[in-house]
Amino acid sequence: MKGQQMKKIITTLLSTLIVSVTVAGIVWAVQPLKTSTPAVSSAVENGETVVKPGSESVALPKPLDRDAAKATVAAAFGLPKAYAKKVDPQGIRLSEINDKFEELEIQVLEGKPVDHKSGEFSFVDPVNRCPHQYYEQVVDGVYYAGYLTRTQISANGTLYRGTLRGYSVDFMKAEIRKHK
Repeated sequence: MKGQQMKKIITTLLSTLIVSVTVAGIVWAVQPLKTSTPAVSSAVENGETVVKPGSESVALPKPLDRDAAKATVAAAFGLPKAYAKKVDPQGIRLSEINDKFEELEIQVLEGKPVDHKSGEFSFVDPVNRCPHQYYEQVVDGVYYAGYLTRTQISANGTLYRGTLRGYSVDFMKAEIRKHK
C-alpha cells in the first residue's frame, strides 16, 4: 500500500513539474522582443544605440529591418535600383563597396591608420535562426557592415546584436573611383 501511495505522489509531482516548465517556456516564447538595445556596453545609453568614435558619442536611430538598412546603403552610394534598365558603367556597384570594405578591414587589422568608427547595432529577423547574420547600414554618412550575433529567439523572430566598424561613405566612394 505504501509503495502505491509513494508512486502516486511521485507521479503527481513529476506531472506538476512538467506542466510548470512547459507553461514557463510558452510564456517566455510569446513575450515580444525588445528592439531597443539594453545596456550591453558603454556604447548604449538610454535604449539608444550610440557610436563612440574617439571620445565623441553619436546617437544612432532605432534598429531598422534588413530591407530598410539596405535602402540606406543604396541611397548613400547611389546604387541603381534592381529594375533599372541601364546601369552607369562609372557607377558604384555593391560588390565594389563590399570589396573596399574588406580591404579597409584588413588594413585596420594590420594596424594601419585608417579613420573608422564603431557602433552597436541590432535588428530582428522574423525568419532566420542562424547564429550570425551579415548586416550593413549607413548612418550619418558612415557605412557600417559586419556580422551580428544571435542573442535571443522568440515568437517575433531572432534578435541579432553586435559591434560593427564603419568608414566614411565619401572616403569609400573616392577610394573606389580611384581604382576604376
